[in-house]
Amino acid sequence: MLRRAFAVAGLLAVLVSPTAAQQAAQQAAAPKGAGRPTLVVFITIDQMRADYFERFKTQLTGGLKRLHDEGAFFTQGYQDHAITETAPGHASTMSGRFPVHTGIMMNSQGVNTATAPLINAPEQGASPFRFQGTTLTDWLRATNAGTRFLSVSRKDRGAILPIGRSKGDVYWWSGNGTFTTSTYYGDSLPTWVQAFNARKMAQSYAGKTWDLLRPASDYPEPDSVSIESLGIDYVFPHEMLNDANYAAKNIAG
Repeated sequence: MLRRAFAVAGLLAVLVSPTAAQQAAQQAAAPKGAGRPTLVVFITIDQMRADYFERFKTQLTGGLKRLHDEGAFFTQGYQDHAITETAPGHASTMSGRFPVHTGIMMNSQGVNTATAPLINAPEQGASPFRFQGTTLTDWLRATNAGTRFLSVSRKDRGAILPIGRSKGDVYWWSGNGTFTTSTYYGDSLPTWVQAFNARKMAQSYAGKTWDLLRPASDYPEPDSVSIESLGIDYVFPHEMLNDANYAAKNIAG
């Protein structure tokens, strides 16, 4: 059975300022006379090493291909801490500090709490109550109070920790196949999130097949590494059970 429809857990954070995002602009190598940026997009992809861009460059399409072809690569950029889990890593990315200074040492002591119940979702509540310090979102808001942001991830810690204690539009997948948030951020979901959830996109994968994006001949490496997916159903194609609830749970991870 298809264990997950997504190979990685990620974060997409979008920050918008009606005027200059000054600190981001200072880091950009913009041509002289160019306008200051008003949109910052920050993407984290769990388990995607930097060398994968070169290793799999012939297979890249869409946005990943654009990043490879047009992006800048910082070959000596490191998070100098180990051994890490995803929660400490997420907390470090936009705070610029080591886990010892963010208060997030491990996944099990990340965002889980009963004090901030989820909205229309069965899982345990979540909030950044353990997080210490500030992040990019705080610095931008200190520069311009009109700064807004949207943070979305498959997991709660991926959506919450990069932006620290900031409050805004923060959403992640729930086990019932819909996006949720917690009462730390609001008492209800906005209408546009409710409309997205009503489409039941996760449930629509019931009975579907997940196959290779490109012809098999485009993939030189074997699709038979038994350490994948705990050794269960690790060869393409993958078949999803024809059960909407099962599909929603597996896609949510």
